[in-house]
Amino acid sequence: MELASLIKVNNISGCKLCGPNLSLLLRKLVLTNHHLLFVSDGEDFSLLYMSIDAVRLLDAVAERRYVSSGQSGYTLALYTKLFCIYELTVPGLNDARALQQSLEALINIENPALLYPFFYKPDFDHVQNGPTAVDSRDDLREALTTSRWRVCLANRGYGLCPSYPEEVIVPAEVPDSVVIESGGFRRGGRFPLLVYYHRPRKTALLIASEPAGAQSTTSSGNQGLFNTITTMTMPNNPIRSSPFSAGSPQRTGITVPPSGSAVAGLSGSNNTAVNRCRADEQFLASVLLDRHRGAIVDLRDQISPKKSVSYAGGVVESEPNYPQWRRVCRPMESTTNLNTIFRKFIEVCIASGRNARSSGFNLANPSALADSLSVLATAALGPTNYEGITPKSNSLTDTEALNKTFIEENTVDSMASYSPTTSFTPDKMSDGLRVAGLNANAQAAHKVRRISAWLNAVRDALAAAVAGATALDARDAFAQQQLQQEQCLLMQKYKEQKLRHPDNEQDKPTRLEAKLRGSFVLIQSVHGRDRALVVASLIQVILNPASRTLSGFQDLVEHTWLRSGHPFGDRCRHSTLSGRSLKHEAPVFLLFLDSVWQVSSSSLFLFRLTRTARFCGTFLGNSMKERDDLGIGEKTASIWSYLQQPCIRAQYTNPLYDTGDHPSGTDRDNYTVCWPCLAPQALDVWRELYQRQQFPDPVSLWNKPRQAAYQITNQFRNEMKHVQHLQAVLKSLQQEAVASGLLITSSAD
Repeated sequence: MELASLIKVNNISGCKLCGPNLSLLLRKLVLTNHHLLFVSDGEDFSLLYMSIDAVRLLDAVAERRYVSSGQSGYTLALYTKLFCIYELTVPGLNDARALQQSLEALINIENPALLYPFFYKPDFDHVQNGPTAVDSRDDLREALTTSRWRVCLANRGYGLCPSYPEEVIVPAEVPDSVVIESGGFRRGGRFPLLVYYHRPRKTALLIASEPAGAQSTTSSGNQGLFNTITTMTMPNNPIRSSPFSAGSPQRTGITVPPSGSAVAGLSGSNNTAVNRCRADEQFLASVLLDRHRGAIVDLRDQISPKKSVSYAGGVVESEPNYPQWRRVCRPMESTTNLNTIFRKFIEVCIASGRNARSSGFNLANPSALADSLSVLATAALGPTNYEGITPKSNSLTDTEALNKTFIEENTVDSMASYSPTTSFTPDKMSDGLRVAGLNANAQAAHKVRRISAWLNAVRDALAAAVAGATALDARDAFAQQQLQQEQCLLMQKYKEQKLRHPDNEQDKPTRLEAKLRGSFVLIQSVHGRDRALVVASLIQVILNPASRTLSGFQDLVEHTWLRSGHPFGDRCRHSTLSGRSLKHEAPVFLLFLDSVWQVSSSSLFLFRLTRTARFCGTFLGNSMKERDDLGIGEKTASIWSYLQQPCIRAQYTNPLYDTGDHPSGTDRDNYTVCWPCLAPQALDVWRELYQRQQFPDPVSLWNKPRQAAYQITNQFRNEMKHVQHLQAVLKSLQQEAVASGLLITSSAD
């Protein structure tokens, strides 16, 4: 298909473009294959089709947001994926409709090979945009050197799991046959995959999808794959003859999987039948070190196992079958609910123009948001009425029900006592004012709920990450309890040995020290491609200081998101301003970036990452398999090559970054961990991304604090160099004075 055939009109004269901090009278509007080019007497302006989310022809002049759009002509509203809205006014109706049809066709191209990254010619040194090595990260490389982990090729050809890379890291004791059976037991073949090795505690972080049931394990496709890979790899790989081989179980508590290992079992003590896979149980058992435990951080909605099996197709692991693993429930919003929450959040963030001005609501006016205690409580803790009682609701997204409950509980009873013939007394007048104030508060609370719902989703992600990070780093209550139990056992053992040999100095018992042991953590969600990746990435940002550097953050995104199969092609095709019913799209990666911003406030780098990604092919496709099929590595530029340019990299350097010089006596591990604050009032709206539409000259507005930080830091460093120079001069003069006899040694010291 030729892109030129989608263009109904090539150029239009006499147009006008208005936008946030922009008003251009155009000499010509030109439609190219990938750009909308605005030619004016001054500086030209272009808009990439991939950055446009939706186009709408406004029916009336009153719908125009910008006064500078004027009263004449026909206006098209261009909604971008960076939450900015432009208005393009053309003189003729036929041209406006032809332009709308052309843009709608060009922004909804299904074939990725026709998108701009395949035609972009970079002006910087281009490095191949291919997959990185499985052991390119320091922590994963160290995990492989421990001989407890190995590179598995069971997914060669993407036959086992299309969303995983061909090379994955699994426990060394697990043969490929167990990996295949575990993949068949879990949804989409996403068996537990190592994404981070925590070196201080020698623990590991894994991700996986939910168990899908025995029907997946015994399918003919997986059985054929099992037979093929086993036949091809068994004679040549000594790891295959492992403790899992039939007839030679060597690990305590690990059983050999029989033929057709998916059998029925019981979950807990409620006699609820669930599916079971012994290979998956053995896989997770082999992950753990001796005297270590595991934690499954479950991000799914907490519904009954029976409903999970019948409705969603997923099951809950039976606790008796995973005795060394405990479950930590941290439910997060599904992608569908996340879309609803984010759409309402953006509607409030970009509320401006004539309609917003007439409504009296403005985010820049704090009194419009928090003019009462009830509104403040709504923003911080959830919707409450004036008596502090939380109305009942099943979902954070049910803002209409919450608002209705709020109004009814506060106004209906009071208004019922009034009639046209009622005489007004001072008490009744105060009641009427209170009712009017509550109505105003309810409207403001309705707006605040839309903001707090998204921030609550961010907080849920951070809370789940903190739960996983504390377990990995042995900072949770379970680790402390395990330490106390071990101390008691060691003390009891020491006393028993001392009683046996009270006077024998040679057989005197030695005191053994109990150690804090972190838990191995498995992050689990329904598909293991969205919420699990958000939490797993945030755990690395919290615990691993390298992930908070430019190169480390690049490795994190590459390994935990791109290699682990986040469907960027589906999730980022359209955003919330498209106005259409979103089926596969969801702001999952944006939720992660927002959470990182809440932790580090590195807004410039994160914003540049979202803005420049559409020029490169790094985030095209839904998996490594699709990127290989499209030839993205050879045909497109890499965003990492662009960001690694010295001139670009210098813009992101944090002048306050800790280079590793820690105070004496400080524990380096404690010093470098970055724990987020989960208090509701600590979360803020990322205005540079969500509200650029609202502020005049947003670039300089956010650049001024950064420039001030650079200037102050550079001045401090220059002064420190000057002080060091003066100290060196003073020391030299003291030495000369001592040599000349003007000073004695003690005074010089």
